[in-house]
Amino acid sequence: AQHRLYIAFVHAPRGIEHHTLRIAMVKMGKLELVFIVAAVLHAAQASDCRNTLDGSFFNRCFHQDPNFWTVLASTVKQFVNPRAQAIFVVGLLLLLPNLVSRRGENKNSFARTYMTVLNYLHRITFTLILDVGLYCVFRQRRPCACASAGGAAYAQIGSKYGMPSGDAMGGAVLGAFLIDQKTSPVASKSFSRALGIFIVLAVCAERTTLGFHSVGQVMTGSTIGAIVHIYNTRFAKQYCVFIDAAVQIILTLVSVNIDPNPENGPDGMNNLLGWAFWGIGFEIVVLILMRAALAGLRQQFGLDNAPQLALPEVHARLADDDSAGTSMALLEEERGRQVEKREDSTGDRPILWTRQDFFVSGIVLVLFSMLSFATGTFNWFSHS
Repeated sequence: AQHRLYIAFVHAPRGIEHHTLRIAMVKMGKLELVFIVAAVLHAAQASDCRNTLDGSFFNRCFHQDPNFWTVLASTVKQFVNPRAQAIFVVGLLLLLPNLVSRRGENKNSFARTYMTVLNYLHRITFTLILDVGLYCVFRQRRPCACASAGGAAYAQIGSKYGMPSGDAMGGAVLGAFLIDQKTSPVASKSFSRALGIFIVLAVCAERTTLGFHSVGQVMTGSTIGAIVHIYNTRFAKQYCVFIDAAVQIILTLVSVNIDPNPENGPDGMNNLLGWAFWGIGFEIVVLILMRAALAGLRQQFGLDNAPQLALPEVHARLADDDSAGTSMALLEEERGRQVEKREDSTGDRPILWTRQDFFVSGIVLVLFSMLSFATGTFNWFSHS
């Protein structure tokens, strides 16, 4: 029904009909949020599960036996978990030059979009690296220990630690991005906000109804995700990406290795270092592409102070006007001077990375994925 409302909204004439459809869409979004909240609040502890923490609302196990809500939660999990988001965004960065039309779109628009997506990937790495480090800082168990199929033994759902929820962090990063959109070519501001709120609550409901996290853990994860979004999109300079990477990688590697009660083992979910390696691979890709992008902004757009600019300031300097200093003629002249120095100088897009950058990034992802697999499967780099 909401999809039909949206189609009608797009094609409706301006005026009272347009306004009425907008209100209807917002009400539909609010109704969906009510259903999600109801799913969490009415989730009774299953008879085959025990509370690992305590029986309070924020810490208790809300695991449900298979039903409509768990099926919905499992579906949500496939699309918005941090790993899926990271893979999708890397693919988007690779395809972005081909998605930008070569039929005359302004090159400034491509540069703004590219920097927005690249910074989004950086925010996602917080949910893959920093989250693992915080696991070993808080050391709070997951809420549910549930009986096996035969009912003879109880086992923890997920790894041993669950504070904060990394999936809730990722959902909040995505939700905050949608809520923060001021303009969109495909949806209204109200619809984007409603969708963002829906995603945040849907991920929280998914993690609790499947028994992976408590309400307190998903609330903490969502809060951290929102803070990361505000920090990266409002205050952080572009050079802060390199500082962020160093801080969270060092924190995670140290905290994992000083955990006084490790439960490492072959093919075990508690080999948290294997989780961290996967995220570190994506962060290194961000550093490679950010370095190339900042060089491109200096060479082609005259932004010599690009590393000292926050993301909104980068967008403002790349505005589609003459004051940005990036007219089509000047950009073509600069691209001509760089054609012999950069491998992929064909096409009409600005040169913010080379094929070599993406080739190296691909090798990094493959190597760290293999390292993550080997660490988790064969118990590499573990301590006791």
